[in-house]
Amino acid sequence: MSSHTSPPLRLADLSPETIAKLKRFRYDRIIEKHEGPDKWEWHLRDPSERPS
Repeated sequence: MSSHTSPPLRLADLSPETIAKLKRFRYDRIIEKHEGPDKWEWHLRDPSERPS
């Protein structure tokens, strides 16, 4: 077994084309109650592009 670990993948490492593809996907999440489906688009925006 190798002890070498890869650095974590960051969104900034992804190409603009990959981010554009991810923005089209929807997902569901369960925290305290079912929420969704939601879109990745909001989460993948640059913080300066998000509505306040």
